[in-house]
Amino acid sequence: LPYCQMPNFAFVSIFICCLFCPSHEARPEPAIGQANLIQSFLVTANRTASNVELKKLAGDEAELSSLLAGLQANSVLCCACLVAFTILSKLYPLVYSANCFGPLSSRASVESTLGWMVQSWDTTTDDVVDVIGLDSALMVEFCSFGLRLMTMVSLPMLFIAGPLNSLYGGRGLTGIQGMSMRNVLEGHHWLYLFHAVIMAFVISIARSEVFKTKERFLVRRLTWIKRMTAPRSNTVLVENVPEDYRSEERLVHFFCEILGKDVVTAVSTVKFTEDLEKMIMKRDAAKAKMHEAELQFMKDGIRPSWQTSFLGPVVDCFEHFREEAEKQEELVKAERARIKEASSSTGGVNGYSAFVTFASKKDAAIASKMQYGENPAEWVIHLPPEPSTVRWGDLRQKNILGWVGCVLIVMLYICCSPICIAISNSASALPVDIGRFQPLWTSLAPTLGLTLFLSFLPTVLLMIFNSCFALRTDAMAQHELQVWYFWFQIVFVLFLPALGTDFKSFANEVYKTPHVAAGLIVDKFPESMSFFNDFMMLQWTVVCMELLRYVNLAKFLVFRKLYPVEEAKKMAEPEDQDFYGMGARSARLTINLLVGLIFCSLSPSVTLLALVDSLLQRLVYGYLIVFAETKKPELGGHFFVASLRGILQGMVMYAVLMTGVLIRKSSSWLPGIIGSACILYSVIAVIQFDTLFRWDGLSLKEVAEDGTMSATKAIAAKPYEQPEMIDD
Repeated sequence: LPYCQMPNFAFVSIFICCLFCPSHEARPEPAIGQANLIQSFLVTANRTASNVELKKLAGDEAELSSLLAGLQANSVLCCACLVAFTILSKLYPLVYSANCFGPLSSRASVESTLGWMVQSWDTTTDDVVDVIGLDSALMVEFCSFGLRLMTMVSLPMLFIAGPLNSLYGGRGLTGIQGMSMRNVLEGHHWLYLFHAVIMAFVISIARSEVFKTKERFLVRRLTWIKRMTAPRSNTVLVENVPEDYRSEERLVHFFCEILGKDVVTAVSTVKFTEDLEKMIMKRDAAKAKMHEAELQFMKDGIRPSWQTSFLGPVVDCFEHFREEAEKQEELVKAERARIKEASSSTGGVNGYSAFVTFASKKDAAIASKMQYGENPAEWVIHLPPEPSTVRWGDLRQKNILGWVGCVLIVMLYICCSPICIAISNSASALPVDIGRFQPLWTSLAPTLGLTLFLSFLPTVLLMIFNSCFALRTDAMAQHELQVWYFWFQIVFVLFLPALGTDFKSFANEVYKTPHVAAGLIVDKFPESMSFFNDFMMLQWTVVCMELLRYVNLAKFLVFRKLYPVEEAKKMAEPEDQDFYGMGARSARLTINLLVGLIFCSLSPSVTLLALVDSLLQRLVYGYLIVFAETKKPELGGHFFVASLRGILQGMVMYAVLMTGVLIRKSSSWLPGIIGSACILYSVIAVIQFDTLFRWDGLSLKEVAEDGTMSATKAIAAKPYEQPEMIDD
C-alpha cells in the first residue's frame, strides 16, 4: 500500500530506522541483523495498514448492506400498509372514512381505488378548519410545512454538498459515506468553509419559513377567536380567586363594580362535588348494566339474571339494576340540592376557580386584559376551554404536587438514559448471527427497539401529569405531553444514540481525559449517521401503520357483535390518545423533521430519507385527520406554535453541533467564527419568535375596531356549569 495510507506509528518506525542509518555516501553494507530489523519494520507497517484498510472497507460494506436491507424492509412494509388500507377502507368505511359521509362528503372520492390519496393532497387548512377544528387542520399544515422545508434543504445537500464531499473530501470513501463529512480530511483548506456557509443557509431558510408560517397562522388564530361561539366567546376562566370572593354573588358584584352595571350575565364557581360524582358513577353504572341486559334480551329472547354476590341470590337483572339506579338517583338529587344551598355562602363548597360569562365578547376581552390585585398569583384570567372538555376535578385543586411531578420526570430521564444507550448499541453488543439476515438485524435492532421503548413514554408522562399537575382540560394535558415528550426525544433520539455507538470505548476515553469530553461527543456524531439513516427509514413504517387503525378496527368488530353499528362505531373511537393523540404526534413530527435538519450537513443522505418521511406524513395525516378520525378538542394553535418553536430550537442545536465539528476539523478559524455567528443568530430567532408575535388574544384596539364584539346576543347554549350539578 502507499505510505500515505500507513498508520502514524509505521511512519515513526521507518523514520527511526532511517534516522539511525548512516548516510548513503559513507554507509557500509548493513549487517544481517540490521537489515532484518528494517525489513521486519516494513512488513509490520504494511500488514497493519492492510488490516486497517480491510476493517474500514468491511465496515463500509456492512454499513451499506445494513442501509439497503433497512430500505428494502421498510419499503415493503410501507407498500403493504398502503395496500391493506386501500382494501380495508372499502370493507369498513365507518372506521376508515366516516367523515366522507358527513360535512366533507362533497370532497370525497371514494369510488376510485386510490381516491383517498387525491383527497389527502387536495386538502387545505382553510377548507377543513371549520369541520375538524383549528388544531387538527394546523397539524396537516405542519406536515406541508415540513415537506416544503425539507425540499428546500435536501436539494442543495444532495446535489451540491454531497458531491463536493465525495469528489474533494480526500479520504477515498465511497457510496453513502463518501457523500458525508466523514470523507473530508481534517484541515481541508476550503471544504469546511463551504460547510459553514451551508450551515448559515440552512438556518436562515428555516428561520424564514418558520416566521412566514407563523404570520399566516396569526391570521387564522385571530379569525378563530373572532368566530368563537358563545358561551366560550364571552366567558373567562378566573383561577386563584381570593377566599373572600368565593361565591357567585360576590363575583358578580366584584366584576360589575369594576366594568359596569349588568356586564356579567352568569357566574359558575367550581364546587367541591366529590361525593356527588361517586353517586352519579354508581347510578350510571346501574343504567349501563340495565342497557346491556336489554340488548342481550333483544338478541337472545331470554330474560337475563344477575347474581348479587359470590354466594348471594340470583335475581332478575332488569329489576335489580332498575332499583339500584332509582336508589342512587334519590341520593344524587339530595346531594345536589345540598350543594346548591351551601354555594350561596362564601367559601365552603365553592372552590378556587370560576367561569364568568359577560354580556358581550367585548366585555370579556376587556376583563381578560385587566390586573385585579397586587398579587399576580391571584385573579389569573384565561381564555376558557370548550365546556365539554373541562377537567372540573383539576380546577377544584391547586397545583400543590407540581414539584413531585417534576422530580418524577427527572427520575424518568435518569432511569431511561442507560436503557436507550443499551438499545442503541444492541446490534453490536448482542452476539447474534442470523446469516443473510444479519444486515437487517443491524438496521432494525437499535431503531426498532428505541422506537418501541419511546412509544411507552407518553403513557408514563400522562400518568405523571394526571397525578401531580392541575390541568384545565384534556387538550392542555396533550399540550404538556407535547412539550415534555419533545425534550425526551431530543435526548433519547438525537443525543444518546450517538453516544450509544461503541459506548464502552467512549466511556473509557472520557474517563481517561475528561477535559476533552465535549470534543469526543462532537466526534461521535459523524460516526453514528448510519443509526439516523436507519431511524428515518423506520419512521416510514411507523407512519404508514397508523393508516391501518388496527386497534379501532378490532374494537369496532368486537362491539358490532353486541351493539348496533352506529353505537359500535362511537365506542371504537377515538384512537389511543397516549401515542396517537395531538401531543405525542406533534412531538414526533417535530423530531423527525429535526433529524433531517440537524444532520443534513454531516450526512446529506439523511435529508433524502427525511424528505420521504415528510411526504408520507403529509399523505397519511392529510387523510386520517380529515376523513377518518373524530374531531378533537382544540386550544386554537398551541400545538402548532410549539412545533414551530421546536424547529428554531433545533436550529440552535444544529449550529452548536456544526460549530464544534468545524472548530475541531478545520485548520482555519473562519468556519468557527461563522458557526459562532450562526449560534447567536439562531438564539435570537428563538427569542424573536416568542416576542415579536402576539397570538394569545385580541388587543384592545382590535376589540374596539371589531363591531361584532360589542353585540349582545341571546345565547341558546347553557353557560359553564359542572355536569354533575345540572338537573337530569
